[in-house]
Amino acid sequence: MKRQFICWLLITACVLLGACGSDNTPGEAAGQVVELMKKGDIKAYVNMLYYPEEETQSEEATGQQKDQIYEMMEGFIRRELERKGGIQSYKVVSEDVKGDRATVKMAITFGNEQTEESEFRMIKTKEGKWMVNFGGK
Repeated sequence: MKRQFICWLLITACVLLGACGSDNTPGEAAGQVVELMKKGDIKAYVNMLYYPEEETQSEEATGQQKDQIYEMMEGFIRRELERKGGIQSYKVVSEDVKGDRATVKMAITFGNEQTEESEFRMIKTKEGKWMVNFGGK
């Protein structure tokens, strides 16, 4: 269970870091998120998370929420990546798109030669950006 949570957290971090407006598919966005994790840019990863509250709360409140999430995740993600020898490579295994929602499965190979499959739940924003859906549904 702990291993699954760690994988989910790493994948979510990766997806969030890489998702941006220039990505045409959820798989491309997920790949960019993993690339950001590979580079250790956790702040950018957190900024790529989609929070449903963003649509109803102030920018200041959203910024504070993202800062709190960054503080919670930064050390944990860095330790996990260090323990696994960083990210060596990754590839999209499958992409299931249903309207503005998608599930992307990726195979991530770490420096310790272990490959883990991670699942990213993506959402397409009103602006057309694919992001990691941090809000759940």
